[in-house]
Amino acid sequence: MRRFIFYSLLFMAFSSILSGCGGGGGSAGTTTASTDVALPVAIAGANQSVYTGTPITLEGNASYDQEGKPLSYAWSLTSKPIGSSAAISNVSSINAMLIPDIAGDYTVQLIVNNGKYSSGSDTMVVSAVETGSNRIPVANAGEYQSVPVGTTVTLDGAGSFDPDGDQLTYKWSFVSGPDWSSTTQKNLTKVNANITSDLAGCYTMQLIVNDGSADSKPDTIEVTNLANGSNHPPIARAGDNQIITIGSQVMLDGSNSYDPDNDQLTYFWYLSSQPAGSSAYIVNTNSVTTNFIPDIVGSYYIYLIVKDGSIASEVATTKVTVTGTTGISSPTVSTFTIPATSSSLTVSITQFTATDAVGVSGYTVTESSTAPLASASGWTAYAPTSYTFASEGNKTLYAWAKNAAGLVSTSKSASIVITLTSANSVVKTITGYFKISVSSSAGAAVQIHNVTIQLYNDNSWSSVDNISAGSTNPSSGSSTSNDNGTYLIDSSGNNDAYISKEANGAVFIGTTQFMAEFPNNTTTATAGIWLTSLGTVLFSPSGCNLFLGNTTLIRASSCSFTIN
Repeated sequence: MRRFIFYSLLFMAFSSILSGCGGGGGSAGTTTASTDVALPVAIAGANQSVYTGTPITLEGNASYDQEGKPLSYAWSLTSKPIGSSAAISNVSSINAMLIPDIAGDYTVQLIVNNGKYSSGSDTMVVSAVETGSNRIPVANAGEYQSVPVGTTVTLDGAGSFDPDGDQLTYKWSFVSGPDWSSTTQKNLTKVNANITSDLAGCYTMQLIVNDGSADSKPDTIEVTNLANGSNHPPIARAGDNQIITIGSQVMLDGSNSYDPDNDQLTYFWYLSSQPAGSSAYIVNTNSVTTNFIPDIVGSYYIYLIVKDGSIASEVATTKVTVTGTTGISSPTVSTFTIPATSSSLTVSITQFTATDAVGVSGYTVTESSTAPLASASGWTAYAPTSYTFASEGNKTLYAWAKNAAGLVSTSKSASIVITLTSANSVVKTITGYFKISVSSSAGAAVQIHNVTIQLYNDNSWSSVDNISAGSTNPSSGSSTSNDNGTYLIDSSGNNDAYISKEANGAVFIGTTQFMAEFPNNTTTATAGIWLTSLGTVLFSPSGCNLFLGNTTLIRASSCSFTIN
């Protein structure tokens, strides 16, 4: 969007101030200026890139009137994807809302009115994709610059970002400049490009960023080259946004404003927008530092303009959010969903949205139900789209949001069952009873011992337990059960140790349920290793037999078997 705007100093009569880019305008390049009337200026805000179903706050607070008059706002949706039924809510408010319902681009327009005259229109684009898809990056070409002819200007694209956290590449290009001018452009594929021009006038450069999959919408910056000896416009700095409780004094500080020519500055502060019914006012509007006391809960937008004696600066904006006497409320996590099952440790976060009166400033997910500190690591500016667990099993994730005041929400949780399947094996359902015995005479009491349980972690097997199952009476008998399902290992009483669906008796491997996993088309399990979704069970007595019905699957120390 266009970023070059010259403003008349509020409440003062200026002689005509000529800017290199046409003398005034809006951030989208569609606002027009008049030599007879000081029109208000609409600024619709930066482009946004989101998932469908995500509520988008449209902020018109950067809009202003050149004579300090209060503004009314008119938001409209000038284009949207075919089939979309999305609409803007609160169209007459300084902050409106849009919820994109299908993937595509939504063009939002803002026009402001000062009670007599309307501004030109300004537009921004909301790009929406389906949840889990790649969100396009957002380009930010930086702020307007004014320099003497022949000065090398450094363009700054560091404000560009990717909502998914992907690495960006940069592509700068020349758009326009004065007739007959010549420019030298360097580093056009880096975050900081350079341009040097030979004639006075306005030069427009464009930035597009790419996240490896998609280009951003273009963003432009305008650079004014002034003839040598010309006066450079000053730069206003209104200070950081603030959050306070009602009745507290708000301090405003414009001391970081400056003039490139070191000219002395004059200051003008004004409240551009305040809650309905508020009678708050700025105590000294012409001081470098000043204050006001808000009287109603809500948002206050303050503008600062500085003048070097001849030229006014761009408007600088700061926002003061005022909360009730009970203090600032925490954000609310509205939605949070993940799949019910996964065969991978990395799972998709299909939905994660949060709201806050002040504004959500960070998102995170944890496996702990204990709220993280706002200062802890792991917070991101955008909701994460995936999470990687360290191990399989039944898992629960907790979603959190924080606001600019440092308050953390209560969590919203979602659960998932992760079952890993190795590339060379298939999961099969056990049918019938398995019986385990040793090669000994029927009826003789023997020990089944040294049953080692191993779990698979970090691509290796680790022994976690070694137990003795106790005495058993081996038997050649078998079961005729054909029930499919999940089975237990049971060694109750002096009976054979067997796998069954009964839950009574001693649990042989320290777990209540498991599924058996066998190598696909494999006939021998080395050293009697029996794969399960929990890991492996290694039977290592002097001899071992595993029966399925009347069929011996594991015999003696070789423990060979076939599963089809």
